[in-house]
Amino acid sequence: MHHGGVFALCWCNVAPTKRFGVTVVGVAGLGALRGFCEILCICWWPQHLGRVARGYTARVSLLKSASTVSLLTLASRVTGLVRDLIMASMFGANALTDAFNVAFRIPNLFRRLFAEGAFSQAFVPVLATTKTQEGEERTRALIGNVATVLFWVLLLTCVVGVAGAPVLVWLLASGLNGGHAHEAAVWMTRWMFPYIGFMSMVALCAGVLNTWRKFAVPAATPVLLNICMIAAALLLAPWLERQGVEPIYAMAAGVMLGGVLQLGVQLPALKKLGLLPRIGMSPAAVQAAWNDGGRRILSLMAPALLGVGWRRSA
Repeated sequence: MHHGGVFALCWCNVAPTKRFGVTVVGVAGLGALRGFCEILCICWWPQHLGRVARGYTARVSLLKSASTVSLLTLASRVTGLVRDLIMASMFGANALTDAFNVAFRIPNLFRRLFAEGAFSQAFVPVLATTKTQEGEERTRALIGNVATVLFWVLLLTCVVGVAGAPVLVWLLASGLNGGHAHEAAVWMTRWMFPYIGFMSMVALCAGVLNTWRKFAVPAATPVLLNICMIAAALLLAPWLERQGVEPIYAMAAGVMLGGVLQLGVQLPALKKLGLLPRIGMSPAAVQAAWNDGGRRILSLMAPALLGVGWRRSA
């Protein structure tokens, strides 16, 4: 691999740190840089696998795509800051806010496995290589097979996660054991755990769209989550409070709505390209998908999981 490709891939794995009000420009800049490097991985590196750079036109296209992703990433960071400020203003620092943070942390941890973490690091290079070397027809088959395996794995994971929510809360926040805050954390964990499924399918769709150089929709989707959570805090939370329900529960609804919208806006883009995956429902279809693509992606996820685990512990 060309050294520039290695540099771009390394920077793609840099996750922006959690932000809250102080280093807005720095965090937004890092997110924009990460978006730029993702474009390099898709646009620039595969051209060294067998195609000559297309000169000025290709460079202009690369700059335009990178600028689009950078601006949308900046919008995501800004709306994320607004979301955090509104939540801090409306809910403050209390046990129920801690319960929401714990419940929201659990699906975000699993995202490192099934979404933009280990899965994307394994899937996107295979997808780009298959498209370049084996053609679009074979790539469409790969997308359908991976989507089938991912769907059923996510369904099983969500069922287990919802059933085991009390154990997950106990493992991650033993200080909440007992009392109303613990019950709220368990309830919100069960409500938000399927968010993993939506975000994992979003990661698959984004990988496909980026490989076909359709960068705007995947880059815009994180903004939708922030908008949904802001709307939930400003509109749904006061209504729940008037009904005698804890207003913090509105944030769980906002998270789930954000997950649905993030997936929903990507499906039409895939359909327009003729790349909408078909999920196999029969055991024979799942077995075929596992043998033709699913097993390969899983084997490539193993070293990526080690990298993700090291980064989370660092």
